[in-house]
Amino acid sequence: MQNRYSERISNYTLLICLLGISLFSFNLLIFQDEVVLLYDYKRIFTSFIVVSISLLLITSNKLRLKTISKISHLPKSTKYLLFTLLGFAFISNVFGVYLYRGMSDYFYIIGLLLLTTILSLNTKNKRTQTYRLFSIISLLCFLSVFIPHVLFIINGDIPTKYNILSYFNPRMLNQVQIWIIIPVIYIALITKSKLPLFIASLNFSTIFILDGRGVAIASITSIILWSLIDSKNRNNIIKILLFTLFIGYMIKLLFISPLPGFLMGKEWLLPEIRTTTSDRIALWLHALDIATFFGNGGDYFVCHSELSPKRPHNSMLLILVNWGVIPLACYVLLIIKLLIKTVNCKNSKTISIGSTLLGGIAYSFISGVLDSPLSQILACITLAMFWISIKNTSNNINSTSSHYFIIITCIIIVTLVSHKVSIRIANDFYQDEKYIPEVYAPQFWLGNNCTAVPFLKSG
Repeated sequence: MQNRYSERISNYTLLICLLGISLFSFNLLIFQDEVVLLYDYKRIFTSFIVVSISLLLITSNKLRLKTISKISHLPKSTKYLLFTLLGFAFISNVFGVYLYRGMSDYFYIIGLLLLTTILSLNTKNKRTQTYRLFSIISLLCFLSVFIPHVLFIINGDIPTKYNILSYFNPRMLNQVQIWIIIPVIYIALITKSKLPLFIASLNFSTIFILDGRGVAIASITSIILWSLIDSKNRNNIIKILLFTLFIGYMIKLLFISPLPGFLMGKEWLLPEIRTTTSDRIALWLHALDIATFFGNGGDYFVCHSELSPKRPHNSMLLILVNWGVIPLACYVLLIIKLLIKTVNCKNSKTISIGSTLLGGIAYSFISGVLDSPLSQILACITLAMFWISIKNTSNNINSTSSHYFIIITCIIIVTLVSHKVSIRIANDFYQDEKYIPEVYAPQFWLGNNCTAVPFLKSG
């Protein structure tokens, strides 16, 4: 009975994730003057998903069996690389500077990997529903940008890229977009309806309005990669890309800037082309300077770095600083395997999903894509869709020790993640004036990530 209920609940995981992202992409309850809550509530949502999945795995023998089977059917080289990465990361955390914080983040990531496994069990027959919700998220993200910009223009003010709903920073919104742009274009590719073309155009319009150089480069490059691999649809993919880029820019030009300002009597200004790097190079050099071979343990960069922002905006360097050279090597090899799998694939849908993953990873080299809460869930969904699209053959493993290992792991996940969330809530998200930092730095939470845990002076 309990197995049946747990399995039923797990079948709704994908829907809950996507509906949650939709609601957080256009919320009218929390505004920009509550920046901490605007970010932290998203993290609580992802933590709720992670804890819920862990509880289902603890209570359902059947779900554990499916999870074990799914993991065992991964290619051997992938399993070796993944387990080596996680094993050395665990060692780095044990001997790291911030034991408690490092371990709580580590098991949160393990929870996200288990979420990916569960999603891969119930995503196969829900791709149409998934892609429709991706389109809805695209529309809601656009409205979160478009509505406040229009209101500013109507009031005679000139809006900036920070005048948006739902996200305290425009890059957080871009980090959601990177996972849904190609799927929306794929819908436009395989259907005769014009609506997907319009939605895809809105994605690019949002990028233009928010001056998202990184997401633009990553998304356009990944679309071009998709077209190069998928020779059958190459011309149509390029046509759709050029059309949606043009329409997206025209929407921005006619309705946001510069035409509305000109009609209001403002000076006609050509779009500004930024040539600065937002201090990325300084961050990357600093990360290399504090890196060690075996890593410094989780949360080392955010709690040790003297620079702002408190993350290197590069997933490889974050792994290097926190977990060391061996996990970084495994991470790079896994990316190469993904690229090879995608290039050698013959199925257009699978190529599009693989290109989406590669685009997200590429964007993570210049932005905190794999750190931000909603982006993490979309990364899990995308990886799950790619996973079920690739045929893998391996021996099926089902041992008592495997069940015990997952149960113990999930108990630790539930304990550490729940405790981390409860501390944050109990302290009112550290919104008291004495806790407010000069600059809010997002990592697991927005600011105050390194406030001491009551019973662990070092953590």
